[in-house]
Amino acid sequence: MGVGRIAGRRPGAARVADVNAAATVSLAAALAAGAACAASILATPRRVVILALLVQFAGTAVLLSAIPLALAVAYAAVGLSVAAILAVTPAPEASIEAATPSGVPSGLVFRTVSVLLVSLAAGALGLQVLGGTPGITPGQALGAGLLFGLGLLHVGLSEEPLHVGAGLMAVLGGFEIGYASVEPSVALHALLIAMPVLIAVVVAYLSLLTAAAPERRP
Repeated sequence: MGVGRIAGRRPGAARVADVNAAATVSLAAALAAGAACAASILATPRRVVILALLVQFAGTAVLLSAIPLALAVAYAAVGLSVAAILAVTPAPEASIEAATPSGVPSGLVFRTVSVLLVSLAAGALGLQVLGGTPGITPGQALGAGLLFGLGLLHVGLSEEPLHVGAGLMAVLGGFEIGYASVEPSVALHALLIAMPVLIAVVVAYLSLLTAAAPERRP
């Protein structure tokens, strides 16, 4: 009888262990994606921003557990494609420095404080808004809030194409994480997943124009 009781409890215990493991993985992925997004805001070298984008896409792909696995893998592949497009695009290193809009402080200290404040506010808001949604783990809610909030901050702090594109991709990633749990349409998710490639192509084109501009000056 004792053995039967233990055997009967094992499936439930295994299920709890699986849930705890999934929650831990999603929380780690959310923190990794948020840290990568923050690094892309603070970084100046082009290669660092591209590497941060790779980590951001990988973390977001892990958080997209509500959609079919094939689409999550496709999102990771899109991240590799985006990094490849941006990596082969010729652009002078000087153009990668964030072109801060007029009236906005551009110092590293200001950016660091802004990232910390927005991370706290966006993470808390994501947990509050999405935390009680069925099918969304706390890690997914945190990741969606971090990516959406930091992405908007990134777009607002820079006018340089690479940084603006990275911010838009973060916003789309955060939106996709939250939207995946309420909309089962595969076609719509495929469209959202493919959008970063279009953003990368536009960023590459604008970077080429920026690189060619000094050469046209007399």
